[in-house]
Amino acid sequence: MQSVFFAGAGASGGKVIGSSDADGGQPKDNKQTPESMAATIYDALGIDRHATWDDNLKRPHAVYHGNPIEGMLA
Repeated sequence: MQSVFFAGAGASGGKVIGSSDADGGQPKDNKQTPESMAATIYDALGIDRHATWDDNLKRPHAVYHGNPIEGMLA
Protein backbone atom coordinates (compact mmCIF):
# COMPACT_ATOMS: atom_id res chain seq x y z
CA MET A 1 0.00 0.00 0.00
CA GLN A 2 1.22 3.47 -0.82
CA SER A 3 -0.11 6.96 -1.27
CA VAL A 4 1.00 9.00 -4.25
CA PHE A 5 0.33 12.65 -5.02
CA PHE A 6 0.06 13.81 -8.64
CA ALA A 7 -0.27 17.47 -9.63
CA GLY A 8 -0.18 19.31 -12.93
CA ALA A 9 -0.05 17.81 -16.42
CA GLY A 10 -3.80 17.36 -16.50
CA ALA A 11 -4.11 15.52 -13.18
CA SER A 12 -7.60 16.06 -11.88
CA GLY A 13 -7.72 16.98 -8.21
CA GLY A 14 -9.49 15.29 -5.35
CA LYS A 15 -9.47 11.76 -6.73
CA VAL A 16 -8.89 8.50 -4.94
CA ILE A 17 -8.16 5.57 -7.21
CA GLY A 18 -8.61 2.16 -5.65
CA SER A 19 -9.28 1.17 -2.06
CA SER A 20 -7.74 -0.98 0.64
CA ASP A 21 -9.07 -3.77 2.81
CA ALA A 22 -10.46 -3.05 6.28
CA ASP A 23 -6.96 -3.24 7.80
CA GLY A 24 -5.44 -0.97 5.15
CA GLY A 25 -2.82 -3.60 4.38
CA GLN A 26 -3.86 -4.91 0.97
CA PRO A 27 -5.57 -3.49 -2.11
CA LYS A 28 -9.29 -4.18 -2.14
CA ASP A 29 -9.93 -3.11 -5.72
CA ASN A 30 -8.25 -1.37 -8.65
CA LYS A 31 -4.76 -2.47 -7.58
CA GLN A 32 -2.04 -0.36 -9.19
CA THR A 33 1.70 -0.93 -9.51
CA PRO A 34 4.75 1.30 -9.89
CA GLU A 35 4.79 0.18 -13.54
CA SER A 36 1.28 1.54 -14.08
CA MET A 37 2.25 4.86 -12.46
CA ALA A 38 5.26 5.10 -14.78
CA ALA A 39 3.06 4.16 -17.76
CA THR A 40 0.67 6.97 -16.83
CA ILE A 41 3.51 9.50 -16.82
CA TYR A 42 5.09 8.21 -20.05
CA ASP A 43 1.71 8.14 -21.78
CA ALA A 44 1.07 11.77 -20.73
CA LEU A 45 4.47 12.67 -22.21
CA GLY A 46 3.41 11.10 -25.51
CA ILE A 47 5.78 8.14 -25.35
CA ASP A 48 4.28 5.22 -27.26
CA ARG A 49 3.58 2.19 -25.08
CA HIS A 50 5.32 -0.01 -27.66
CA ALA A 51 8.48 2.11 -27.77
CA THR A 52 11.77 0.26 -27.30
CA TRP A 53 15.41 1.08 -26.73
CA ASP A 54 18.40 -1.04 -27.77
CA ASP A 55 21.18 -2.04 -25.40
CA ASN A 56 24.86 -2.29 -26.41
CA LEU A 57 24.21 -5.70 -27.96
CA LYS A 58 21.35 -4.26 -30.05
CA ARG A 59 18.72 -6.16 -28.04
CA PRO A 60 15.41 -4.28 -27.84
CA HIS A 61 13.86 -3.53 -24.44
CA ALA A 62 10.48 -1.99 -23.72
CA VAL A 63 10.72 1.61 -22.51
CA TYR A 64 8.03 0.82 -19.97
CA HIS A 65 5.72 -1.95 -18.85
CA GLY A 66 2.23 -1.63 -17.49
CA ASN A 67 -0.78 0.35 -18.59
CA PRO A 68 -1.74 3.93 -17.80
CA ILE A 69 -4.09 4.29 -14.84
CA GLU A 70 -7.58 5.03 -16.14
CA GLY A 71 -9.05 8.22 -14.75
CA MET A 72 -5.78 9.53 -13.31
CA LEU A 73 -5.39 12.33 -15.83
CA ALA A 74 -8.36 14.32 -17.07
